[in-house]
Parts: sequence; C-alpha cells; structure tokens
Amino acid sequence: MQNRILLPGDVIPEATITLGAQKDPRVIGCGMVKRDDLIVANRPGLFREDGNKQWLRISSRKYWPQVGDLVLGIITGKQADAFKVDIGASEQATVSMLKFEGATKRNKPTLKEGDLIYGRVETANKHLEPELTCVDQEHRGRGLGGLTEGGYNFLVSLDIAHRLLFPQYPLLNLIGKDIKFEIAVGVNGRIWINAPTYKEIRAIRRMILESERTPVKELRDFVERSIAIMKGVAPAEPEPMDQN
Repeated sequence: MQNRILLPGDVIPEATITLGAQKDPRVIGCGMVKRDDLIVANRPGLFREDGNKQWLRISSRKYWPQVGDLVLGIITGKQADAFKVDIGASEQATVSMLKFEGATKRNKPTLKEGDLIYGRVETANKHLEPELTCVDQEHRGRGLGGLTEGGYNFLVSLDIAHRLLFPQYPLLNLIGKDIKFEIAVGVNGRIWINAPTYKEIRAIRRMILESERTPVKELRDFVERSIAIMKGVAPAEPEPMDQN
C-alpha cells in the first residue's frame, strides 16, 4: 500500500477502524476523511505511513479545509463581528473577533486588511464557508492569533507544509542548531518565519524551499552547507523561487 496513488473516494483498508475494537486507532492526516467506520481519500495523492500515522503526499497547492487544520490566513475584510480571511481555499474563511485571546465585546483585536493570522479550522462544510478560531478550549491563544510583529511569509506546496509539521521530520531542528528563529506553518501551504536578521530569514526560506527535493538522509549535510553559504564560507547558489 505504501507509495500507492489514491484517488478521491478510494477506501484505505489499512486505516479501517472498527469502533471500540482498537485501543490505538490510526492517526489520519492530509487527504483522508472518516466516513462511518472507514477512512477514504478525499483528494488525489501518494499514500504514506509511519507507525500508526497515515496521510497522502500531495503536490498540489489547492487547499481543502478540514476541522483541526492549522492554517495561515490573510485578513481581507471586516464584518460587524468577524474578519474575512483568505486561507487559499475555494471559499474565504471567517473568524469571530471574539475567537482571539483576551478579546471581549468591548476589547476586539485591532487587525486590519493584509494582516496575517495563525488559526485553527473550527468548522469545515462544503455548503458553508470555513470558520476559524485563534483560541483553544481554555480561550488561550498558545501561539495562535495575529502575526503582526515583522517576519516574512511565503507559499510552499502542501507536501512541504505537512512534512514540516511531522514531528519526526528533522529539518527545523537542524536549522535551529545554528539559527534562532520563530516559525508558523499552515497546512494550507503558507509559512511565516522570523529571525534576528534578514540574511537568516532568507537562508531559512531557501532551506525550506529546497528541502522538497532533498532526501531525509541528506538533510544534515544540506543544512550545514546552507549555513556555510549564509556565513560566506561557501559559494552561493541561485535563490529558489516562491511557489506562488
């Protein structure tokens, strides 16, 4: 089954869950949805698994919202009590002004058109526009909310975004050994990074974009070489293009 190409509607036998029978059901990710007691593909992609985690590797940049997804969105407008947000889906999302940490009816967030936010998909229905939240069940942000303190955002393929969110993928930890930085990764293919200098931001962006064609076993050497280029002790290479 590993590396098999799946199409929307294909049933994934290895991910079939018999309710109440499994103590450790499989964790499903990008490209899969639960229907009754089955897991099916909801978009075309390459089946991948690691332990009890299963997902589809998708090269497309088109994003289909799913409940629980962490996304980066751009404020495109304001309603009476909500913001309109572009998350790269077919429909714009909304986020209530009360779904931010510390927000009240008298103290609403002061976000404006063009600002970037990091949120979680709270409602996803093909008949309704997606709804986001920037707080957890305790009404705490915990990293979610407006990203208005500088930084740089850019687009990547959905596959890169999901790789970066996978705990066992070592790229960000390897970069962090030499560069102090902040990052927010949206499964919708948008990434925000911030670092002390613009040179470091450019280097991180380069490594993320070029990681798509770098095997995992070569990542350590790849990062070391990229850091050397940033520090000027190795010849520079052509700058990769954003995946717009």
